[in-house]
Amino acid sequence: MSRDQIASKDHFNTPLAKCVVVNSYLNRIGAAFISMRHAAVTEELDGYPKEIARVAFSDEGDVNCTEPEYAPSESESALMRAEISAIKMPKPRAAPRHGSWPAGLEAEKRQGKATVYEVKDRKGNFLMLLARYENDSGKWFIPWSYWDDSEWRRCEPDGLLPLWGLENVTTGKPVFIHEGFKAAKACQAVAAPRDISEQQAAKNHPFVEYLSTGAHVGWHGGALSASRTDWDALKRYGATEVVVVADNDDAGRKAATTISKKVGLPAKLMQFSEEFPSGFDLADDFPEKMFKKESGRYRYIGPSPESLLHPATWATRPMPSSQSNKVVFGPTENFLKEWVFITNVGLFVHRDFPASRLTTATFNGQLRRFSDVRDVADLLIKHRMKEVPDICYRPDAPSGLVNAGDGQAFNVFTPARTKPLAGDVSPFLDFIAYLVPDPDEAKEVLKWCATLIAKPEVRMGYALLLISEAQGTGKTTLAEHILKPLVGYQNACIPGETMIVSDFNDWASCRRLVIVPEIYQGHSWKSYNRLKALITDQSIRVNEKHKPPYDIENWLHIVACSNSLKALKMEDSDRRWYVPKLTEKPWPQSFFKELYGWLETGGLEHVGQWANEHGDYVRRGEVAPRSAAKERMIAASNSEHIKDAGRLVEGLLESEDPCAFRLSHLMSVAKRQRAERCFDEPRDFSKALIKAGWVRYPDRLTFKSQKDHVLMNRAAEEAVFADPSNKTGLLREIIQSSRLDADPF
Repeated sequence: MSRDQIASKDHFNTPLAKCVVVNSYLNRIGAAFISMRHAAVTEELDGYPKEIARVAFSDEGDVNCTEPEYAPSESESALMRAEISAIKMPKPRAAPRHGSWPAGLEAEKRQGKATVYEVKDRKGNFLMLLARYENDSGKWFIPWSYWDDSEWRRCEPDGLLPLWGLENVTTGKPVFIHEGFKAAKACQAVAAPRDISEQQAAKNHPFVEYLSTGAHVGWHGGALSASRTDWDALKRYGATEVVVVADNDDAGRKAATTISKKVGLPAKLMQFSEEFPSGFDLADDFPEKMFKKESGRYRYIGPSPESLLHPATWATRPMPSSQSNKVVFGPTENFLKEWVFITNVGLFVHRDFPASRLTTATFNGQLRRFSDVRDVADLLIKHRMKEVPDICYRPDAPSGLVNAGDGQAFNVFTPARTKPLAGDVSPFLDFIAYLVPDPDEAKEVLKWCATLIAKPEVRMGYALLLISEAQGTGKTTLAEHILKPLVGYQNACIPGETMIVSDFNDWASCRRLVIVPEIYQGHSWKSYNRLKALITDQSIRVNEKHKPPYDIENWLHIVACSNSLKALKMEDSDRRWYVPKLTEKPWPQSFFKELYGWLETGGLEHVGQWANEHGDYVRRGEVAPRSAAKERMIAASNSEHIKDAGRLVEGLLESEDPCAFRLSHLMSVAKRQRAERCFDEPRDFSKALIKAGWVRYPDRLTFKSQKDHVLMNRAAEEAVFADPSNKTGLLREIIQSSRLDADPF
């Protein structure tokens, strides 16, 4: 027996089976009856029966074969026409829902010998019955159809095969199309359980919430029978959108292409990854590795159903052409409604998958299997319904077409998929209390995190810089394992430091969160200035290789981590970074293991709900709070030349004797201390010295035709301003007496 045999080997109860010439012809080509008026030549392919040729017999005796090599000869046709025309053929019809089943079938079902699938119309009448049998040799199926002579026959109904589950289809809700009646029935029980056992099964199904959004139908005969199914019935029953859930194998994926073309409705494909076993469908047990034990129960941690979806609407249709020998294709209306071409950036965006923005090459490659032509992009550009000049990224607005500036743009923002759920958040709060020991600073970190998670419409004006010299304290745990999934993976990125300082910055486009796992720039200002602009600028000029640059709104928030106080060279006046003091004592690995387990089994959802209820959020325009860690970092940001300058005059600062010096002279002396080149400007030296306690004279003085700043200690300040009539003269005298080395004036 084949893997999915669609009929028994016995002849069907059809009058044609009594025709001598008909039987002789079918035996010659190796065909067997599959319905009252149809026979087929089949072979097994990958465990499925593949139809090679089909023979149809009309009531008038005409014999039509789909493949010329299996067609009857002229003499066979003439003899069969005479045989068939003398026979009165019954016609198929739906069996009354209260009528009896074929003899013995109900008993076989009751005794557990057969599983019977009832294929009904909306009124509950039977379009077909399918009996499934299984033994040690394999499984096989026997179809039963009803005819106008009030007889059940062991065969498929004439014409296209009906779908199981049509009676569940509801206008306005998606229809999930499954390969086989078993998978469809199991998923329909998840979507709308009818008894306690089905309710329990539905509760345990990983995709219960998603599967409950629509009705479930199945086609019969395996992946290779998709072309023999009555897909038009879905439109007749009011379906407006379908999700094809084919088995996880090549035959199933090919069937999805066939269904997309024949169904004629907006379609998505649920394509299972290689994490799922071959042949997997949604009635099967999910892989054990996709579950984690929590309080004696198993919680699903595998991919979400939404992450498995792909666009699958058929793109093309034949159009009238002046050239009778040539078929011309145009786009389908459903395809045009789903896809948008962004003219100024040359990208293609699907309305339901805005996070995926495709170039022409990727668009054509992705849509080729759902199109009759190679250049699908050209069809969309030529026939598009709306002119959309730009994309935008607006977390404060729904995705889709929005007003932006003087025109319209397509908003590609999509919210996070993690749904908030009330629950205990103490593991998260305990982790923050450990990571940030100071309660006031921990409060500021929680405030920043809550705003990022719960208030996508708020763009905070400062970033988070997490520094601890000890490794393994949990800096990246907060950023990557908590904030990233709660913001949404599609809204976050993790660029390397070389990417940050690169001229190409497309990694920063259309993101809410940027995580820098390890940043260390020593004495260079380049990283600081690049990140500073990303924190405060209202828009980003996106520069991507081989593409024209474009501007987009900036909604970035940055979490940078480092093991060094020299992570960034930071200005004393900086208001863009909040730098809390972190613990230097790593948590035991057992604590981290427990935290990760909690996050994977509902913790993230609980943190999302906590953020929604937090109440204390960062306001627009609010600047970064000061912190002792930041002050130390600013001091550590000074170059060795500036530190040398400070050391040269350190002993004079607290002197009771007046001391003063020219800034350029001190810089010159400091630079001679080291062989390497100094990149610091006079203002950098001045800021550092003033911060150390030196006082700068308000006006620049002229020395040898060059104006210069003068810095003095408190004793010099008191002496100079005690005699307003001779301030500059006295100051020059103090400078002379405080010379660091020979300095002719």
